[in-house]
Amino acid sequence: MTTATALRVEIGPAKDGSRLGDDWVTVGVGEADHHCVWGQETLPFDDDSVDELYACHVIEHIPWWLTADALAEAFRVLKPGGMIELHTIDFMKLVRAYEIGESLDGWTCHGLNPDANLMRWIASRLFAYGRTHADVQWHKALFDYPYLKECLEGAGFTKTLLSVAPRGPEKHGVVNVGITGRKP
Repeated sequence: MTTATALRVEIGPAKDGSRLGDDWVTVGVGEADHHCVWGQETLPFDDDSVDELYACHVIEHIPWWLTADALAEAFRVLKPGGMIELHTIDFMKLVRAYEIGESLDGWTCHGLNPDANLMRWIASRLFAYGRTHADVQWHKALFDYPYLKECLEGAGFTKTLLSVAPRGPEKHGVVNVGITGRKP
C-alpha cells in the first residue's frame, strides 16, 4: 500500500521530536511538523489525502467524550483503503493486575512508586503521571480491545484487527493494546 508518494502521518510523536521514519509527517502538541490537538481541532490534511495514520499512546489523552470526534477526523483524512493503527493502555490488564494482587511489570512510574505499591502502579498506568492539572500526560479515556474496536467501527473503519507491539521507541510494555482498521 505504501509508495514513495504515500502520506504517512504519526499523531503524537515522541517528545524529542523523533519519528517513525523520514517519510513520516508528525502532528502533535510538542515537537512536530504540524501543531494540532487531535479530537479538539481539525487535522491539518485534506479529505481522503492520508495513506496511513499511526498514534501510539495518544488516544487515551483525548477526553473520553471526544473519542468519536477524533476517530471521525482520522476517518475524514484517510484515503479509501487507508489504515489507522492505534495503541493505548489496556484497562483489562490493569483489572487483571488488581485481581491477582500484583503489578504486571516492574515499572515504577519514573521513580514515583519506588516501593512498587500495586494501587500506585495501577493509578500511574490509568491516569499517567502529569505533575500539574494541565499536563498533557494525564489520561482522559479508558480502553480495552472490544471497546477500541467498537469505537473504530463506530467511526466507519472496517477490517479491525488486534495489532502487534507498537512501532518506534515507545512500547509501554505489557499494558499495551493495539488495533488497526481500514477506511473502506
